[in-house]
Amino acid sequence: MAIRLECPSCDAAVRVPDADEGKKVSCPECDHRFVARNQGIATRPAAPSRAPARRAERASEPEKSGGGMVLALVLGGGAAVVLMLALGGVGLWLLLRPAKASPPQVAATIPTPPAAPAAPPVVQLPQGGQPPPVGPGPVGPGPVVPGPVVPGPGAPVRPIERPPVVTRPPVVEPPKPAPPGGGKQYTPKNNRYTILMPPGVRTAQLTRIVRINRRAMPIEGSLVLLKDGTSFSASSIGVPAVVMREIPADERFNVFRDAIAKQLGGKVIAEEAIEQKGIAGKDYRIQGERSMARMRMYLIGGFVLFAVVEGKNADAVDSNVADVFYASFQLLDTK
Repeated sequence: MAIRLECPSCDAAVRVPDADEGKKVSCPECDHRFVARNQGIATRPAAPSRAPARRAERASEPEKSGGGMVLALVLGGGAAVVLMLALGGVGLWLLLRPAKASPPQVAATIPTPPAAPAAPPVVQLPQGGQPPPVGPGPVGPGPVVPGPVVPGPGAPVRPIERPPVVTRPPVVEPPKPAPPGGGKQYTPKNNRYTILMPPGVRTAQLTRIVRINRRAMPIEGSLVLLKDGTSFSASSIGVPAVVMREIPADERFNVFRDAIAKQLGGKVIAEEAIEQKGIAGKDYRIQGERSMARMRMYLIGGFVLFAVVEGKNADAVDSNVADVFYASFQLLDTK
């Protein structure tokens, strides 16, 4: 016996065998799958199926949606036409509107420069060379004639006296005396001083290292060796600011003196204070085991400037050549 059921989707009458009760079956009208359960309507007359009506509604849906799209296209096209007509009207109005009248141009006027003042009238002297009288006349004061009075005929003419021209002979500077026996001027790279090096049998650039407060510092200088073995050297040491600050101001001459004396292999036995251009200096005598040295030293800023004459005995360092050498030691930059 078959069971009569209604499709829950389209209400179509569906008949299934008793064996399919409780199983999923498909509606022959709308293909809807549902569980077959006995609904107790086996003797009820068959109701008209609603499947054809459902299919008719589904078939009419595309037509409705198609009609909506057509209406939207018609309305959109109408709006576009109206907008184009409005823009065209505005553009036509801009092209056909009357142009604004430009403001009248005002021609620039260049001011005329004032006329030059008229030259003063030329006063003609009457015959005889006498100027017209100066003073009040019948109407008013007469004209004042500037310039010297021209003498009349027969008057003595005096020559113009001019001061005598004094000619002075040109100033001739006396020639500078040449250094004795020649020699060459030496100035270090720091341009702090200049000194006249005597002529000798050998000349060399002095390059040494001196230690001050356990720091090695280079010595720049020039060396001349005479025939008798006496040496003349002019040198300078650039001391860094940090090293200079480590040494008390009142001990700096002694520190540099001892360092140079140690390098010469001698001991300071005498010293004398000197001064040049307001800069304090020192003259030292250094006694070695087999030699004698004489040194002059100045301290300027971060530089130690010194000149040394070293010979076999005191006569070698106190010679005329040594005196000229130390006299030519001239400071240049004292800042």
